[in-house]
Amino acid sequence: MGIVSRRLSRFRKSLLKRCCLDQYIRERFFRAHGYPLNLDNPRTFTEKLHWVKANCDLASLADFVDKYTVREFVAERVGEEVLVPLLGLYSHFEEIDYGGLPSRFMLKATHGCGWNVRVEDKRLLDWHETGNKVRGWLRSSYYSRISGEANYRNITGRIIIEKYLRDPSGNLLDFRFYCFDGKPVAIHVSIDRPGGDLFRVFNTEWKEFKKHDSHADRVTQRIDRPDNLNEMLAISEKLSAGFPFVRVDLYNVAGKIYFSELTFTPNNGLSMADPKELDRYYGDAFNIEPYRSDPYCQVEWSPTNLMEKE
Repeated sequence: MGIVSRRLSRFRKSLLKRCCLDQYIRERFFRAHGYPLNLDNPRTFTEKLHWVKANCDLASLADFVDKYTVREFVAERVGEEVLVPLLGLYSHFEEIDYGGLPSRFMLKATHGCGWNVRVEDKRLLDWHETGNKVRGWLRSSYYSRISGEANYRNITGRIIIEKYLRDPSGNLLDFRFYCFDGKPVAIHVSIDRPGGDLFRVFNTEWKEFKKHDSHADRVTQRIDRPDNLNEMLAISEKLSAGFPFVRVDLYNVAGKIYFSELTFTPNNGLSMADPKELDRYYGDAFNIEPYRSDPYCQVEWSPTNLMEKE
């Protein structure tokens, strides 16, 4: 086979892979949402999120996604008092002094989503099994061409251990502020508790978006407007300034606000909204025109890498 023939063969294989990947992404989107993905004229939030992943290199967001590095950004913008107390930062699992850890703590990989170990009682933890799981995370990249979430691509895998957070009832409310051009438009409140992740969604005036799923509505506890909602809104505005879109996640524990994370591709655009109208509601607020420019976000910040273990 000559040089030209080999190049043509590689080109055909590459084209076939791209076509297959595109078809797979479209089929997966349809299974998740029940309507075809329109990237030529995206209108819903999840369509626009897929358009952004397909047309922009989100790798420049890595420092804001890294669960350790972002702490410096948060401290500069809103103050370090909102940071969850950090018990340790580790490059290798073997560095962790297990005996020195408290009875309850939260272990997280800095470079992924959902790579967490919640420890409510250290005496019941299988440390050997935990080590196997964590080493697997550290050997892996959360990014893949299928997911398209390049915001995870350039993050160095590390482990952080944080203070265990829970309110007196044993729950942890996670207030997820959907922010567009620096303005929150809705708050997805997730109730993290054993047995499942339940949620309710409100606008910034605390008017609830009525769920369509009547069963989910019955089993999900009612959530009162927090007394410090305005403070959380102000924090989310400050942290989201300069980004066309970002979800600012905050904890509210007995009136004390803690930062959780910044999320740029929630559920990879594959989670069905309840009510479904939220997909269009967020989509109407999502201006993707800035993503046609370089740089697409107006945030001038880079980590100093000088932060020490706390």
